Amino acid sequence: TSPARIGMALSRQLVAAAAVVACVFMFAGVRPAAAKVVELSEPGFERTVAKGVWIVKFYAPWCAHCKALKPVFEAASELAAGQVNFADVDATVETGLKAKYGVDGYPKLLVFVDGEPREYDGGRSEEGFALYAARITGPAVHKAGSVAKLNHMQNDSSNKVVFVYHRQADDDDAQERAAYAAVAEGLKTSLTFAETSDAELLARHDGRATPFVAKLEKGEDPVYLAGADLKDEEALRKWVTDNQFPVVAGEEQFGELIRSGRLVVAAIVDPEGKRRTRSFKKAIRKLARQGGPLAANVRERLHFMELDGVKWEEFTTTYNVKANDLPRVVVFDRPNKTFWEDATVDEDDEIAGFLADVVEGRASAQREDFWGAPMRWWRMALDYSPWSFAGAGSLVLMIGYACFLAPDEDDEDD
Repeated sequence: TSPARIGMALSRQLVAAAAVVACVFMFAGVRPAAAKVVELSEPGFERTVAKGVWIVKFYAPWCAHCKALKPVFEAASELAAGQVNFADVDATVETGLKAKYGVDGYPKLLVFVDGEPREYDGGRSEEGFALYAARITGPAVHKAGSVAKLNHMQNDSSNKVVFVYHRQADDDDAQERAAYAAVAEGLKTSLTFAETSDAELLARHDGRATPFVAKLEKGEDPVYLAGADLKDEEALRKWVTDNQFPVVAGEEQFGELIRSGRLVVAAIVDPEGKRRTRSFKKAIRKLARQGGPLAANVRERLHFMELDGVKWEEFTTTYNVKANDLPRVVVFDRPNKTFWEDATVDEDDEIAGFLADVVEGRASAQREDFWGAPMRWWRMALDYSPWSFAGAGSLVLMIGYACFLAPDEDDEDD
């Protein structure tokens, strides 16, 4: 047999093998995509995501945000290889899947755990996806067997908050542990949960009777839950979600904060402002703490965060705050497209009074959308006064003068 015939035979075999592989993928509704991301279609979608963990991105080919996320998603699939699976769905083609899973914006990220869908609540960087993969496939409750292990957990926690169930070694309440494990399982992708019976860790709480759950954040006093609520899964979950953020969160948590159902108090600062910035941040942290000067009914309606007003000046300008105005407080109600700001408040008691007025409805809200534009234009005019007023006055005079000199229709007829 000649080499040419052998080559032709091998070529036919390779083509046949490729055809078989293609048929298998088509039958399963899976088409290979770049990196380790697979493209899913409706025929085999349910069967594919029914086993293991899948992060699925619903996208539209024309979507700029989808295009920007594509290389990040592909790189993350390599970082998290062996832990979770990554997939794409073209929602403009797979309209049945789009309708079934309520895709109303792009990109839409859903997670399927053995076929059960849930919202993706992790970061959208390569590291964020990798951290999410490690969390969702790891244990819900970690063992904090020593001070060193607990410190390591706090340093690795995405928001520097750790919830720890404290109990004595011989205290094993099955109902409490089951409730705690269930809450941790549902929230483990965004929060860190641990349990301990270590004597040194228990001694840190000044003889507090066990069992109890403590929210631990470096630099802050613990926040506790004890008693019957430890056995009540719903009560425990509510307490955890109410306390899930640091006393003053970072700007990377802005998206989570505005979806939390509370108003978001942003301390907008200039990091290089030194003394003024330090005193302002101290005042905000004091107000944000439980038991601080804010009334409990006011504080429980708010989350607090810090925002770099120099870095995000283009964003803060929308809310009447420029870099040379810092520091300032703005209260966001993004779901209702409203906000509150007052340039005259910067002392502890003034900020506290302003926040109380916002929560109790005495402060006037401004709108972010079209209907708020006139007020923003007016403030822009104030920023540039007196020239803006001089310009507006000149324009009015010119129009009036033109109208005065315009010939009357009767004069034209003559």
